[in-house]
Amino acid sequence: MLWGIFSLDIIVNTDDDVYMRYPGGKAKTFHHVVNLIPPHKVYVEPFLGLGSVMKAKKRADTEFGIDLDKRALEMSNLKERGVQLIHDDGIRFLEQFPFEGHEVVYCDPPYHPNVRKRDRVYKFDLCHHDHVRFLDLVTQLNARIIISGYDSDIYRQYLNDWHVYTYPSKAHDGLREECLWHNFPSPSELHDYRYLGSNFRERQTIQRRLERMKRRLGELTAQERSLLLEWLTLRENPGAD
Repeated sequence: MLWGIFSLDIIVNTDDDVYMRYPGGKAKTFHHVVNLIPPHKVYVEPFLGLGSVMKAKKRADTEFGIDLDKRALEMSNLKERGVQLIHDDGIRFLEQFPFEGHEVVYCDPPYHPNVRKRDRVYKFDLCHHDHVRFLDLVTQLNARIIISGYDSDIYRQYLNDWHVYTYPSKAHDGLREECLWHNFPSPSELHDYRYLGSNFRERQTIQRRLERMKRRLGELTAQERSLLLEWLTLRENPGAD
């Protein structure tokens, strides 16, 4: 008996369905996750689904995508970018992987049954005991971890000393508040800056500001640019000589 049939935010009407719907997929909200990911060389997604976050983020040297649904792994098309796709139980993979502390792990497990408004949501689901097993594990892993989910008593209990970022996301019944728990402070450096900003308007404003700055920097002389670089270095390292 498999306990913890993990991963995959999917609803499938029959095994032969061509189209799979992912009610918890991050195709429209991946930027919230990407904007929390610090620089890294090893990236792991133990509940890959169709891999919206992994597809969107800048590549790492080594990437692992794990899922119990073989068809979803194939449909992700991530093999073409060199991701090591593994047909397995995501929690078991986390239990066995030799983490060294520098890796980044993004977990998007099936959401806890108590916070869902429909019983049958996922093809491979997690019961309460599976979530307890998952939370017992991730709170002990030597890695930088981000977890997606809706607020619940059990997650609040286990992740009470983690940082949490919230944002509105569209569900089948309207807007809900999505949580991103992370066991490290919000990074001052990001792995990927392309999606900076919490929404389209913010991202557009940042891009326009950067374009103006680039034009102004291009007008500076080499000496002026060196002076600016010196000022920026001192600003970032105020104790430096």
